[in-house]
Amino acid sequence: MRLGDLLLLLYAARDSFSSVDVAWDYTYDDAAMNVILERWMSQQPSGQFASLKATGSEGDAGSMTKITRRVWWRKPACWRDETGTTSRMVTVICDGAGATFALEANPSDAAGSGSGEQSPVRRLYSSSPPDIEARLDDVPLLDPSFLLTSHTLEPLEETVYLERQAIRVRATYRKGKNRIYEPLFWGTADEYELLVDQERGILLRYAAKLEQREIAVASVRHVAFDQPLSDDLFAAAI
Repeated sequence: MRLGDLLLLLYAARDSFSSVDVAWDYTYDDAAMNVILERWMSQQPSGQFASLKATGSEGDAGSMTKITRRVWWRKPACWRDETGTTSRMVTVICDGAGATFALEANPSDAAGSGSGEQSPVRRLYSSSPPDIEARLDDVPLLDPSFLLTSHTLEPLEETVYLERQAIRVRATYRKGKNRIYEPLFWGTADEYELLVDQERGILLRYAAKLEQREIAVASVRHVAFDQPLSDDLFAAAI
């Protein structure tokens, strides 16, 4: 794929579907994230931040953190995202109304009893209701257009991922950019490897690399486009 075609694909990704159901895992190396934090802090004005450490430490070699996420988006106005597995954070938005909930794990369900009892729900309140554009900002795989202004992109080869045609891409941050999406992740690694869906332009997988080693990876495990999404998904009560 030519670079120009890749740029157009990424730019139009969020407009390439009428609905999407996508689930992915985000996994990162706890100890390596300390290197990322140090790099990021070194780019900030002197004295702005105290010393920070990620969850892991140098002694936690091989320790990994995994976060599971899923999004349903029925354009233009209905959205649902979930973070977590047994205990989940859920945000539901539809036709201008929205709310965020905490779903606590049902002990019997967690034990595999299959009782089907409703898990306890706790509604979280904020000064303003959730907004789809704000939620989308936290899901770069659905709108990777930000990469066009902050990274040098190099198409490498065609491949197949989840039975979908994809293009493997190397991305490197162009230092000195004042505006960059999520700089702690996208502005600190040596390079990034992307798998771009050739039909839709979304990121099926993206990874941050330090010294040629993947230290943080987001990998889609399910995606479906333009399928009917039930009103029940976006109901105010979960």
